[in-house]
Amino acid sequence: ALQHPARGLGRDMRSDTMGREQVMIKVSSGHSLEGDIYRKTPSLHGVGVLVLHPYAYLGGSMRDPVVTELFGCLCRSSWTSVILRYNQRGVGASTGYRQPRGSGDFQDVLDVLDYLAGTLPPGTNKRLVVVRYSWGCCVAAHALRHPLIAAYVGVSFPLSGLSMILGTKGHFEELGGTRHLPRLLITGSQDQFSGEAQLMQSLTKAGGRLLEDDDSFQVVGTSGAPAPTPGGAAAAPLLLRVWAGADHFWLDQVAAMAEYVNDWLRGTLAAAGAAEDGAAITAFSQAARA
Repeated sequence: ALQHPARGLGRDMRSDTMGREQVMIKVSSGHSLEGDIYRKTPSLHGVGVLVLHPYAYLGGSMRDPVVTELFGCLCRSSWTSVILRYNQRGVGASTGYRQPRGSGDFQDVLDVLDYLAGTLPPGTNKRLVVVRYSWGCCVAAHALRHPLIAAYVGVSFPLSGLSMILGTKGHFEELGGTRHLPRLLITGSQDQFSGEAQLMQSLTKAGGRLLEDDDSFQVVGTSGAPAPTPGGAAAAPLLLRVWAGADHFWLDQVAAMAEYVNDWLRGTLAAAGAAEDGAAITAFSQAARA
C-alpha cells in the first residue's frame, strides 16, 4: 500500500492547540475539504507551507504518520508563518469521492493554495511551499503553476509499483519541467514504491543532481561544493537525496528526514530571498542551530 501502516509513528499535535484549528475549506468544485491549520502569532514572515498526504484509495490521510511528522516539524520551525494539511476528497470529513487517478485533486490543490495564501500576514512578501509524501508528490506537481510557489519537496515519489496505473511518470515530467523553482526529492534506498533506479533515470533525464547521503546538501562529485541555490533567472535545481536504509514508510528515520526537509527549505528560502526579510530568516536559522 502507498500509505503508512498504522504503527502510531510521529507526534500528532492534538495536545498543542495554541494557534492550531480545524477548518473546512470550500473549493471551486463546491466540495469542502477538512484541514488542520497552524498559525503563528505574531509572525515576521509570509511563508505558508502545505503538506499533502498519500494515496486516499489505500488509506492515505492527513493523519498519516509521515505527514504528521513533517507537519509537526514545520510547525515548530522559526521561518514558517502558517502550516496547513488537509484531507483530499472523500477522506475524513472532506466531501465528495476519492479520486482514483487524482483528476479532481489537481484542481483542489490550487484552490487550497489560494486559501493558504489568504491566511498569511498582511504586509509580508507572501510565498508558498509544498511538501508532500508518496502520492501527494504527484498531486503537488500540478500545484507548481501557482504564482506564489517558492519551493517543492517530494518525499518518496512513487515511480514503481502502481506507477503505470496512476500515471506517476507523467507527474514526474510535470515536476521536472518546472525549472524556475528549487525542488528537492528524498527517497529511501529500500523504498518499495519509489525504485531508486527509475528515480535516478528520471532525475538524469530532467537534468537533476544527486546529493550526498548526509546533512551537507552537497552534490555528489563536486568536492565539497554546496548544492546550487536559486538566484536570478537561472534554472533552479532539481535535487535528489537517496536515504540509506529507509523504506517507503520511514519508520524510525522519519524524524531525521523531517528535520532535513526543514533545514533545506530554511536555507533555500533564505538564499532566494523568498521571505520578506532574508536576513531575519538567516538570524533565526543561526539561533536555532546555536
